[in-house]
Parts: sequence; C-alpha cells; structure tokens
Amino acid sequence: MQKGGYRDRRVAELLRQEISKLAEFSIKDPRVKGAVIVKVNVTKDLSLARIYVRSIFEDNLDEVLEGLKSSTGFIISQLNKRIRIRKMPELEFIKDDTIEVAGRIEELIEEIHKSDERNN
Repeated sequence: MQKGGYRDRRVAELLRQEISKLAEFSIKDPRVKGAVIVKVNVTKDLSLARIYVRSIFEDNLDEVLEGLKSSTGFIISQLNKRIRIRKMPELEFIKDDTIEVAGRIEELIEEIHKSDERNN
C-alpha cells in the first residue's frame, strides 16, 4: 500500500481508474490492447504518477508500455477533462514485475529448504 496522505491515495486511485477506462475504451493504439493498470503511486507533491502496468498477454508487455507512452498526451488531455486537479502529474509508465519477483523469491525459499534437508 502506498504511504502518504489521504489526498495522495485518492488521486492515485482516481488516476488508476480513469487510465484503466481510457486504455480499455478510448485509446486507439492497438499496442495498448490487453493493458492492465495494476497500481499508481503519486509523489507527495503530486508532481509525478508512477503507473504500474501488466498485460493480459504475457508476450507483449513492452509493446503495451510503448503504446501507453506514445499515448501520454492523449491520456493527459482526457484526464484533465475527467479529473478536477490543479496540476496534472507527469505520467511514468512502468512494467509491473511483482509476479516475477514473487516467483523468484519462492524459488529461493525452495532452494533453501532443499539445502537444509540435504544438510540434515
């Protein structure tokens, strides 16, 4: 969960909801098809929003990120129409690798258990 104040979390959740809708219904770039907005973190001063993205298709995440980055101008213009905020944060799209990291941690734990069993 994101640390920070109530306003940071509220803006982050609003951005996540609206960017998800835009990715699904409004962005015409075919590379964005299958984009899933997992999480948004907003800096305390609301100057930067880090948007963590996955794809329902495992093999095209890089294409999805490129499509979202190339659509940033459109996304910001639509967000300005949908969200009342003094200054829209800069958007940074980032690959969400939570599942891969969790899998690697699980592998390491299994290796430790196997090593312990061999030593006992």
